[in-house]
Amino acid sequence: MLAVVCKTHDGLKALLTSDKKGPTNTSSRLHGVGASIGRPLDYRYLVICLENLRPYTGEFIIDDPKRRLPIRRKPRYVNKETPPVASIQTRADMMQELPFITDGGISLDIGIIKSGGTFSLGKRKVQIKFPKSFGRSYLRESYFKSEIRMKELKWERVRCVEDLEREQTLLTNAKNSFKIRKKEFVKFFSQSSSYL
Repeated sequence: MLAVVCKTHDGLKALLTSDKKGPTNTSSRLHGVGASIGRPLDYRYLVICLENLRPYTGEFIIDDPKRRLPIRRKPRYVNKETPPVASIQTRADMMQELPFITDGGISLDIGIIKSGGTFSLGKRKVQIKFPKSFGRSYLRESYFKSEIRMKELKWERVRCVEDLEREQTLLTNAKNSFKIRKKEFVKFFSQSSSYL
């Protein structure tokens, strides 16, 4: 089965009978019919609701005779931002909040609404991972040791450069002083040689 097409949301609701906690009751409606003929719906399938379908409002590839769409890897708005995805507790809540969901949504019991009136339903588990931060990094201790060692080496290098500059200044002053004393000595020696 590629997809189930419904005219309205009532048809979509008729496909699913959910328990109060959210998971789909597999003994009734479409799941019950599939199980009775020996083909249970243990996989994901698409449900297209014609009531929510709308024409494509985006752009086409320029100078393309087939008018293909410029599909990117991630959907983006004109200002390059990605659209928000609503995260909802159950499929029943997702159906109630359907008028407020603009760019897609996902329920925690794995009901997925794609934009444009397409719903992804079924039993297969989809792995969704949210990043967690515990405020503590999991880097190796050797990383911190080498980072501390790098800071110490940088500090030593700065100290050595300062010492070299100080020594260079002292050397320049000593050379200038030596030149002045040498001139005085040569002058004194030339004056004293005239007395001899």
